[in-house]
Amino acid sequence: MFSVVFPLSLLAVCAYGSQKSCSGVGKPAFGSPGDVATISSSDGDDIVVAPTGLASSGTYADVLYFINGGTADENLNTVYAINADSGEVIGGINITDAVNMNWQGLAVQVCPEAMDGYCIYVHDVESNTVYIVQEESNPASFVSKAADKTIVYTFKTEDTGPRNSRSLFVDCQGGVYFFDDADRGRGVRLYQIIKNDDNTYTATPKFQLNIPTVTYGPVAASLSHDCCELVVKTEDKIYYYPWVDMMPQKEHARLLPAIINPYGQSIAWALNGSGFFTALESAPLTISFSPRNKNVPESKFSLGKVIGGVAMHPFRELAGVAASRKHPGILYMISDETITDVLVVQMCGGQAISRYSNIDDKVFSNVDWEDIAVGPSFEGMPGSSSIYINDGGRDSGGPENIIHILPETDDPYVDIEFYTCQHIHYRYHGRHFESHAVMVGCDGEIYVFSYVRNFGDPVNVFRLINTDGHNYAAVVIATFPNPSLLPGPKAADISSCCDEILVKFRDGVYKYSLENNDVARAFLNDATSLPYIPEINGASVAITTDCNAYVTIEDQGHTSPAPLKKYERISCCKNNTAY
Repeated sequence: MFSVVFPLSLLAVCAYGSQKSCSGVGKPAFGSPGDVATISSSDGDDIVVAPTGLASSGTYADVLYFINGGTADENLNTVYAINADSGEVIGGINITDAVNMNWQGLAVQVCPEAMDGYCIYVHDVESNTVYIVQEESNPASFVSKAADKTIVYTFKTEDTGPRNSRSLFVDCQGGVYFFDDADRGRGVRLYQIIKNDDNTYTATPKFQLNIPTVTYGPVAASLSHDCCELVVKTEDKIYYYPWVDMMPQKEHARLLPAIINPYGQSIAWALNGSGFFTALESAPLTISFSPRNKNVPESKFSLGKVIGGVAMHPFRELAGVAASRKHPGILYMISDETITDVLVVQMCGGQAISRYSNIDDKVFSNVDWEDIAVGPSFEGMPGSSSIYINDGGRDSGGPENIIHILPETDDPYVDIEFYTCQHIHYRYHGRHFESHAVMVGCDGEIYVFSYVRNFGDPVNVFRLINTDGHNYAAVVIATFPNPSLLPGPKAADISSCCDEILVKFRDGVYKYSLENNDVARAFLNDATSLPYIPEINGASVAITTDCNAYVTIEDQGHTSPAPLKKYERISCCKNNTAY
């Protein structure tokens, strides 16, 4: 009935031995998650299905286990087995001496010392307890038995930080680990449960790293059965880390394709390492699978590093950033709060070097500026490139739906006062609509995006087509679902190399490949989720002039410099070594 697989971990572990060589690990490529089944039970079965933990069998390739979260008033102390192909609940282990205060993590790995085979590890994060039961030889049955081992752990007295957790994973030596749950994934600690000389257990912090998310996290983690690869899930991201010497290699972290869902708190490697599963905790109770696929392009960008702080005075809120096309290393920034100047910033260090000033605020107004772009010179403008400012926000009586256009100056280090500029007015079916993001193609075409409020709402991509003088029609050329838990998009950019489009939300940056300036076709393909440290007050993205990086900036209030982050493109290499 079931497919038996001898996993690499079994072949690599000798008498509770060491981790196998993990050559080739470190350059992962995975396809986007795809639904493979819906969890279901036979009619009349009284089975609760709200997965808060997921794990693959250590023996059978087509068997998964899941657990439900609980409270002290519930008795959800069963680990259920499901057929990974159909989603049908086929069996379960009722742990008779367990109490489900709040089960939030599940793993299957070699049993602790003095036990043979594979064991199921269940993490109760409320009672600081790990229940361990041996995997049944026939998972397609319902059995009741006491835990083979129960670990109750405490924290060190001096450990005063947050202790919430929603994860668990186990290594090939039976070591038990979990991450704590941190705001926005900042300063997440990895704990290992250590046995003391007096047979008590202590959760000991081993490592601290940032696992960026827009909410709290992580919500789940899974170590591959060969103990070489760790995947960590937040509500909006999935991160990959090579696992070497019982530590995640944070400098080799990668962002994997993920589908945002606040009700998905589970992740589990497939037994054979061909990909990993995720599951939803609420209806529809779908199981998704992310296949390993060498043909999927990697994000090829490193996690961002702060390269400077932009002193914004008199700006109160940064609304957009764009890279100069004439002057490599120069950025333009705007505010969305009445100020009609353009701040000129040197990317190295984030130092403001000059300003484009609107003389007497008479040339154009700022109702609610939301984004800025640089592209080929607009018709009638001097020079080879122009600056495009989108006044499309809804604050202060907007949206105005106006693009203000200025020529790029020849000397960015000198303050410039503008007496004239171009304005174009755009409408969709003659009506105003809210738009934050603007980008300009290498062929001079101007594009704006609709601004949507909810996850999954359709985002329209508009091309602006001249209809009469300064009046433009916004024509829909592409649509894609909002991938964010927050309203957006907030910004967009087309590279000066004409081969990439970046679209920014507050909780993610997404890349679309561009060919032959065909923007509509670019959005027909799935986006690549890029590395990004979430910025709740970050509304900007720009590809650098040399196309070798992108930058974001987070507004932290007008009294503090705004952190400018740079995400470097990773050079490709053809060798197959791990790092």
